[in-house]
Amino acid sequence: MKYEFPYKAGDIINVYQDYQNENSKLIGTAKLIRFRKLGRSFILEDTMPELEQVVYNYQEWYIEWENLIDKSYKHQKHAKVKYLDTVGLSNSIEDEMPIYEYEKLMPDSFLTVNGIEIY
Repeated sequence: MKYEFPYKAGDIINVYQDYQNENSKLIGTAKLIRFRKLGRSFILEDTMPELEQVVYNYQEWYIEWENLIDKSYKHQKHAKVKYLDTVGLSNSIEDEMPIYEYEKLMPDSFLTVNGIEIY
């Protein structure tokens, strides 16, 4: 299942030192001003079966600080905002051949010449 980015320009968000880990140090709160770029998807924890895999992504936004806790970040004008992207097969897995298709393939065999298998 694919999810949409849950925020829009004008929303107030928490900004963390490590955008992937919301248990990391809180830098402050900021208002989203303008979209900058789309990030790359990532997985925090492998899940089995793969149909239940949780995949995150992030968007980078220009921000305006509302309540800056760590003053060393006062010149930072953009932030990465993590969001839930997909639950289920990730894009790379969806592009692979489904398991039931593998079952239809002929089994591998070696070339046999005069009764001797050639590798």
